[in-house]
Amino acid sequence: MAFLTDTDATYLQEKLAELLVRPVGLRLFTEPAGGLYVPGRPTCETCADAEALMNEVAALSDQIHLEIVDVSTRRDEAEQWGVSYVPTIAVGPGDEDAGVRFQGLPDGYEFTSFVETLASAGSENGHGLAPETIEALAALPTDVDIKTFVTPT
Repeated sequence: MAFLTDTDATYLQEKLAELLVRPVGLRLFTEPAGGLYVPGRPTCETCADAEALMNEVAALSDQIHLEIVDVSTRRDEAEQWGVSYVPTIAVGPGDEDAGVRFQGLPDGYEFTSFVETLASAGSENGHGLAPETIEALAALPTDVDIKTFVTPT
């Protein structure tokens, strides 16, 4: 089952060709569904859908590079990236860890934010921020951890 219609995929492919001037890395931390249900063991209900969607998105541009990380076999890597929930998608310019994470399946309203993040990561400076914004952020006395939550309500 495709997430994107042919019309949407064509539109996104054209827009990404305009917007992405440098490679964008997508790292999907996931856990495949086991064939056996074990009561009490948490399962990832959206991991398969997240992987399917990320494969569709990655196919839209040669500038998008997708890596699938199975946290059941690569726990150390997940910990290194600060990932404790699946699915989690790390987005950054090239292979850099820009600290940007999407937890859960970015569909519906969240998909717009996800595409805008791809465009920012693939922009010339890798973040899409204006010079004035960078100056203001540099003036902050300490590091700041920003979390943005998207909900359709």
